[in-house]
Amino acid sequence: MSWMVALLASEVGRSLVAKSDPRNLVVPFIVLLAAILLGCAGVYLARRWIRNDKQPVGTEPFTLDQLRRLHGAGDLTDEEYDRAKTKLVARVKERAVQADSPPPENGDRGKPHDGEGRPSS
Repeated sequence: MSWMVALLASEVGRSLVAKSDPRNLVVPFIVLLAAILLGCAGVYLARRWIRNDKQPVGTEPFTLDQLRRLHGAGDLTDEEYDRAKTKLVARVKERAVQADSPPPENGDRGKPHDGEGRPSS
């Protein structure tokens, strides 16, 4: 890719020296701009693809089974295991409650509610 930019830059430089008419720069400028935009789009798509492969949306970084294995292998102390387990269980319960609760009504967006969808006071 960089060799293309260097080649294009040298061609633009030669055309600047050879011709003084600014209208002759339109085509090389458009080609250079298109190459830059395509490169940026390629980088954006590659980063998005890499991020999506790392961890699917909605999954936990560890499962309870993985925590048990780490604890059993001695990689986690009892305190670390209990703390991680408590956080994991709380997140799973929170997601379950969110999935079971009905969507908020128009006037209640962002307001806390009790478990049955009524605004809490």
